[in-house]
Amino acid sequence: MKKSILSIFLISFFIIGYAQKFNGGAMIGMAASQVAGDRYSGFNKAGPIAGFFVNFQPAEHSSFQFELSYVQKGSKKNANYAKGDDTSYLLRLNYVEMPLLYKFHFGRFAIEAGPSLAFFMGGYEEKNGEDVKADDFAPITFQLNLGVVFNITENWMVGIRTNNSFTNLRNKTHTGHVYRLGSHGQFNDVLMLCLVYQFFHFGK
Repeated sequence: MKKSILSIFLISFFIIGYAQKFNGGAMIGMAASQVAGDRYSGFNKAGPIAGFFVNFQPAEHSSFQFELSYVQKGSKKNANYAKGDDTSYLLRLNYVEMPLLYKFHFGRFAIEAGPSLAFFMGGYEEKNGEDVKADDFAPITFQLNLGVVFNITENWMVGIRTNNSFTNLRNKTHTGHVYRLGSHGQFNDVLMLCLVYQFFHFGK
């Protein structure tokens, strides 16, 4: 299944790349994330986002966009000694992500939605200040994205997006009992805020 999804992404990338009219640019922003199923609720882990995109617009109100970006996800819980809670936790997960989005444009706004593949590049897990040395993270996860983009000017945009994984971020079922796409495990839930600059245009 993962090979089929990857093939679709690569074919779509080449279609966009060879389209007669396409645009491209870069994005930078921040991600607020949590892990559903790890028992530490709240979007408390902040991480950077940086990447590039190309898109083409076959119709007035519709466009397709392919992205390649770095996103740091994870989970965080600080100890609260004032309340007698000395438990702390940190999970830092680094991904290279490939979203493929459909965008519907109306005025200065666009609604975007689509799937993405995230390739695990390395991680760090810590409990109560001690390195857990976890090595059971899944090499690829599958996400669904939904967001809104606002055009500040012709080339500058700001976007807000949700990014939720539907495959286990670990190789096996782990702590927690969240159920998605036929399996229990742990799943990344992310809120993204990005500043986008569209710096090249080709075609008419």
